[in-house]
Amino acid sequence: MPAWTSGDDITREHIRVAKITFARAIRAVDSWRFVTSGDSRPRRSAYNNWQYHVWDVDTRAEIVQVLPMDNPSPMNTVSMHIYQPTDPYFFDDPVSIEPVTGDYAAFLAFFRQQSDLLGQPLFVGEWGAAGDGTTADEKTTFHRFMQALIDTGIPLSFLWDFDNRNSGQIDDFWVNPGTPKEYQLTNEDSFLWDLEQANQMYGE
Repeated sequence: MPAWTSGDDITREHIRVAKITFARAIRAVDSWRFVTSGDSRPRRSAYNNWQYHVWDVDTRAEIVQVLPMDNPSPMNTVSMHIYQPTDPYFFDDPVSIEPVTGDYAAFLAFFRQQSDLLGQPLFVGEWGAAGDGTTADEKTTFHRFMQALIDTGIPLSFLWDFDNRNSGQIDDFWVNPGTPKEYQLTNEDSFLWDLEQANQMYGE
């Protein structure tokens, strides 16, 4: 193999061209379904890594500049996958989304506001709580995150993952009736999150 050089680097600009090309191809045959990148959330150093090739944690203002780059028109959603890390997210405003205690609503509200400013709905294409369905911490994480999705009015989100058949994920993410994770489908305690409120919002 030839030696790797900087000319072989795949940049954010390259990925942006690929996304736009893909979205235009979809739009050529389908004028109305939403088009999404399927991206996860921007990483904590997304801007600084893109602009300066360093791993400094981004500020909120820097993350704002990443979102339109990563979700370019004619894609018409802001795509995110959100799982709980164990460290603060913003350098200048360390909102936490770590398990059990994280301020999920503040985190989601920021990205909901930014997606609204871009005129694109926020699509949380993956979220969930890892575990075997029996621990209090897992249940607390799940219920608080579900309520945060409702409270911040996220228009569309997909729980990871109903009937997951990936052999490497069944132990942590197999959500199915008759398993300990059935609580994620039924809301065993109506005080934990408002199922009626969720149905009304998503029904609209």
